[in-house]
Amino acid sequence: MNRNFIELPPTQVDPIVLANAQWPEFMARYDDPINTTIGVLLDPRTNAPWRPASVERALITAQEDINSIKLYGYQTQVGHAAFLKAAGEFVFGEEIVSEHGLLSYQSLGGTNTLNLVRDTLEQLMKQGQHGIQIFTDAGWPNHRAIFNAPFERVEYTHLNPDTRDYFHEAALDTAKVAKAPVMLLQVCGYNDDGADRTNEQWDDMVEVAKQNNAVVILDSAYLGLANGLAQDRYAIQQFVDSGLLTFVCFSGSKNMGLYNERLGAVFIANAHQQLGPQQAANLDNVVRRVVRRTISSAPFHVAQAALSVLTDPAYYIELEVARGRLNGNRQILASQISDAFPAVATGRGLFTKLLADGFTSEQRKALTEQGILTLPNSRINIGGMTAGQTERVGAAIMQLF
Repeated sequence: MNRNFIELPPTQVDPIVLANAQWPEFMARYDDPINTTIGVLLDPRTNAPWRPASVERALITAQEDINSIKLYGYQTQVGHAAFLKAAGEFVFGEEIVSEHGLLSYQSLGGTNTLNLVRDTLEQLMKQGQHGIQIFTDAGWPNHRAIFNAPFERVEYTHLNPDTRDYFHEAALDTAKVAKAPVMLLQVCGYNDDGADRTNEQWDDMVEVAKQNNAVVILDSAYLGLANGLAQDRYAIQQFVDSGLLTFVCFSGSKNMGLYNERLGAVFIANAHQQLGPQQAANLDNVVRRVVRRTISSAPFHVAQAALSVLTDPAYYIELEVARGRLNGNRQILASQISDAFPAVATGRGLFTKLLADGFTSEQRKALTEQGILTLPNSRINIGGMTAGQTERVGAAIMQLF
């Protein structure tokens, strides 16, 4: 080996990424294969990832607009201003957008929004002896991957081992003891188990964050797909009203079907209140510099299309239909396995997680033999199946227990 190289340690591949790579071969091997691994919404009419018709129309129109006016060059580091205004109203509600001055930035999907926040906070936050402590809702593996050193994660057991629903007492106790200066929380449709907080539990988390004077990061990758848009905004609105410096990460991958187009946005609330006018302006420049050195500028075409979608009433009807289909699949699955897994019925969003220690290799093999691709940790994407496939999965799971 070249002496200029260091010896690289073995690196574990994310099981979700690995499953995505395995899917084409798996699909060719089985009749009516079922993919429970990848967090996509399936369109039962096409058996392909769901994309609203309003989004399809808008993408075509956006390209026609670009061709007709011969747009060229780059967007600014902020991105598409009109899209960001519409997205802000979608994420926060019109009243909060009109009352609070938000700093807004277009990004490349949910992962890039979180990386943008991470790099910004690394420059903003003072580091303690062990780095920057961050209390995390870390169900999604990428949360851990993104918030690496100098961040020191403080985690808790998200599911109560006895009831298999959200373990609020553990979250509160851990947050109170840690007094972490940063908190990363998932807004709704919790990835990886679907166990969300109630409004009262969110109120508790707001109080702890206020006691700790924490910077709050809210990951809203599934907005509109859990309990409906108004309810799904609850945590966002409470944290903004708290006056805390709050970063809200928005992704259009799931709720707009824009998986490959990578549309997202970062919103910062209460910057002027927490930092003062000059430091808020400096923070804005920090974020712009991070955008410049990472993606240079965000794409125009998809933001132009999303602007049209977010102002189209037809989209909100389609979003409600998709949410209803998700809830329908959850009810089907719960009706078959609730005796063994009662918490499945009360979850929300795309996911449920069955076992604290995950599937055994024998259990995964048995499911594979029935054409069901699974993750080792037993997370099931109920949004990636038709109603009939959901029944198959439920029956196959119950054969294991």
